[in-house]
Amino acid sequence: MEWSVVLLLGASLAMVEALNATEAINWLAQTFFIALKGLAPTMVGFLLMFMIIVIRLSFPNLLTMIATTFPLVLSMAVSLDINPIWLGLIGISASALGIFLPTQSLALLTTYNAGYYSIRDLMRAGTTTAFIIIIITTLAANFYWPLLGISP
Repeated sequence: MEWSVVLLLGASLAMVEALNATEAINWLAQTFFIALKGLAPTMVGFLLMFMIIVIRLSFPNLLTMIATTFPLVLSMAVSLDINPIWLGLIGISASALGIFLPTQSLALLTTYNAGYYSIRDLMRAGTTTAFIIIIITTLAANFYWPLLGISP
């Protein structure tokens, strides 16, 4: 194993600590909440998925990313009067889409360093997968989850 994997994990944990200590993540969330006021829940969920995918680009560890963003998703749901379970499920689905860059996952970084694929291969696969997951999650959130009692 290369030291870059260990250093990347340490840097991600330090970044999460810094975002929480400075409350920068709360400022970002409040700025985003204001822009979403008055939108339909479906549009909020769709925009949330894109926001989380962009945020996920900088987190190499899924657990630290969810620990940082999930409380914000729940508070956003409450402030926008949307079912927190519904919006939380959308947020968790989007969080799993960390497959664009090798630095987004320790497993990806390890296999990339071993030379199994190129960054271009990973970007192509990640973009295709993200597009499919966004469509499936949006359809499920609006048509299937309400049948289970989880509506916006």
